[in-house]
Parts: sequence; structure tokens; C-alpha cells
Amino acid sequence: MLPGVIVDERIHLPKLERDSPVCISIYSESRGIIKGPVAVGRCLMSSDEMISSNMKGKGVHILHYYQDELWNFGTRETVPIIDASKILTPSNSEQELQQSKTMGAIEVPEILSDTVAELNITEQDEVVELPPEEDNKTEQLEENESQEEFLRKAFLYALRYQLPEDIKFPLDVGQFYASYLLKSLPEGRKIDMKKTKYKKFSTFLQEVNQTAGDGEWFVKVLSKKGIDSIVDINLQHPEVQNAAPLDSSNSSGF
Repeated sequence: MLPGVIVDERIHLPKLERDSPVCISIYSESRGIIKGPVAVGRCLMSSDEMISSNMKGKGVHILHYYQDELWNFGTRETVPIIDASKILTPSNSEQELQQSKTMGAIEVPEILSDTVAELNITEQDEVVELPPEEDNKTEQLEENESQEEFLRKAFLYALRYQLPEDIKFPLDVGQFYASYLLKSLPEGRKIDMKKTKYKKFSTFLQEVNQTAGDGEWFVKVLSKKGIDSIVDINLQHPEVQNAAPLDSSNSSGF
């Protein structure tokens, strides 16, 4: 939808023809980053038509997006995150802007998959406010157990109840965290990895295996080119088999 497209003195709309291919990235002004491309599609209007419509209506027909079935079938790589200051500066000339928009002109840092997941979660949390009574209830529940204890329970529950029967490996660590663990949390509860001793979900996975017992393990993680992927899951582990459903009214703190 064109109302979601940013066009200003720093971001110039490129010359586009109807039906031409286009990629889409996400700009976070508060964080000063650009993430993407997160989607590709074809233009439903030319750039001239977009401008003449006052940037209203449908601009792009999305054909492929980050973490869809096509991504899941492929290499499952994470999208790059770029320092926006390298691209969006008021002093840049039109030529400099066009040059900086090419991926070859940008040094893209290696980003761990769980960092991307945490970024998505944090941005969502910033726009969701709980009513005062719900917020107080959440604080009281969190006082009953540490973030680390709750994270472990949610992890075991996700392994036991949330994974599909036909799950395919390798499974991106960030995808497991965002698609299975976080979505299993009871209403009013959340996990802030930065407030735990682990800081990153990949670190938690390393440590949780160390507490699985002699000769036991929960998940096997493979690191390749800075990306962590789960390659196997031990669903027969006693703690996984005995994982209790998460319930916000549970007396143990859920």
C-alpha cells in the first residue's frame, strides 16, 4: 500500500515502470536502521502514477516475502540490517543516493538470526500498551519467577506442544524463537531476552543443553556463516514429555 512508502528529501522514489520488479525494505527512524529487502513484488503503477495519485492505493503486488514458504524451502538466510546513516543523509546528492542504494556499495554486517527476531519483537512491544490493571497483573506474575525460569518453561512447552509434526530441518533459531516459543506465551506475558542473563536466545540454547542431564540434550544447533540453525530436536527428553501447558492463571506463576 502506497501510504506506507516513505518519500522525502532523504528517500527519493526511483524511476519505476508498471509491472517492473521491486524490492521492499523497512526503515526504523527510532533505531536508525534499514532492514531488508524483506519482500519482492511487481509494481501495479509506474512511479509517475504513484506520485500523481498522491501516494494512495495499492502500489506493489507482493510475490515473495521474508519467512514465507519459498524462504522456508530455500536457504532460510536472514535479511541484512544496515546503518541508515550510511544511506540517508540530508547532504547526499541525488547521484550519491542512487549509488548508496545498490547493495554492492554497502558493507552489510553479519546479523545473527535471533537478533533479527528480537528486533521484530521489540518493535511490536513498543506499540502495544496494556491497561493498568493488566500491566500490574503481569508484574505480579513475573515476580513469582525469574525471566530465566519462565523462558525455560516456555521453551519446553514450545518443544512439546507448538512444533508441527512435519517440521523440517534445519530450522532457523530466530524462526523457532519468534514463530513457536513467543507465540506460545499466555496473554499478558512476554519475554525480554535482554533482561535475562543470556541476552541472546542462541546463548540460552547453548546453556539449556548443559542442564539436560548426562548424555541428554534438547536441541542440536549448527552454526554456519554466523547463522545458527536447529538441526535436530529431542522430543523424547523427559522434561519435554512432562512439559506443562502454559496458563496465565497457573498458580506457579504463568
